[in-house]
Amino acid sequence: MADYEFSDDLVAAQRAFYVQQAVIERLTALEPRPTLIAAGKASVPEKLSGPVRKSFEGSRGCL
Repeated sequence: MADYEFSDDLVAAQRAFYVQQAVIERLTALEPRPTLIAAGKASVPEKLSGPVRKSFEGSRGCL
């Protein structure tokens, strides 16, 4: 394998991306599946519940 030197800012950007990816995965896991919405078996709430809202608002500045 070749030896590559990655800059610190590139490594930091990749780590920040992975952190935000985990946040998005947690938030989307709280939503109903699109197939259930399309089948009329679930709906997206008009207002987010307390813990979901706090999590969403807490991640907004990083998105």
